[in-house]
Amino acid sequence: MINRLATHVAEFGREDGPLVVGVTGIDASGKSSMTTMLEQELVQLGRNVQVIRLDDFHRPRVDRYHEGISEPEKYYEQSFDLERLSNEVLRPIRDEGELEISLVCLDVLEDTWSAERHYSVKEDSIILLDGVFLFRPELSHYVDLMIFLRVDEGVAIDRALARDSSALSEEILRRYQTKYLPAQRTYLAEFPSERNADIILDNNDWNNPLIIKWPH
Repeated sequence: MINRLATHVAEFGREDGPLVVGVTGIDASGKSSMTTMLEQELVQLGRNVQVIRLDDFHRPRVDRYHEGISEPEKYYEQSFDLERLSNEVLRPIRDEGELEISLVCLDVLEDTWSAERHYSVKEDSIILLDGVFLFRPELSHYVDLMIFLRVDEGVAIDRALARDSSALSEEILRRYQTKYLPAQRTYLAEFPSERNADIILDNNDWNNPLIIKWPH
C-alpha cells in the first residue's frame, strides 16, 4: 500500500511548484507512521520530500485550556495555531514555490518554546502535511492531494492506550472519550471525509489497509 501511495503521489506531482499532500485522520489513526513510511518510499523513488507536522504548531497550554468552553471545543478551536502554519509555512510555499526557514516551535510536553524546526522546500518538493483537522479551510486550501485514514473509535482508543504509559491509561481514556473523539465527531460532521478526501483508506488493521476511495 505504501508503494502504491508513493507511486501515485510521485505521478501526481504538480508542474508549477511543490506538491502538498495531506495525511489526516482522527487521533491514533496512524497518520505519523503512514507519513514516515510514505516519506521513506518517496525518497527511494528519488523525490525531494519535506514533512510538516501539525503537532509542531500547538499553542501554549494557557491558550489550549482557555476557560469558558467545553473540552471538545478547546481541542478543536484552541489547540493549534493554524494561522501561524498558514502564514509562515504553507502560504509562502504556495506563493513563492519554495521555502527555507527555521522556526522555534512549542515543546508540548514541557510547554516551552524550545523545539526547533527547519523547512527546506524546493520547486520540485513533495510536502507531506501530517495532522488532524486538515479538512478545515484554513489548511485544506493549500493541500493538493488529501489522504484520510479511517479507523473506528474503539481502535483509536486501543492504540492510544498501547502507545502511552499504563500509569496514565485512565487519564488517556478520559481524554479520548470526553475531548478528542467528541471534537472529531463535530469536525467530521462539518467536513465529511467522503467529500473532502481524495484517497480514503480503512486503517483499522495496520497490516492490511483497505482502499475505500481512490482517484479515477
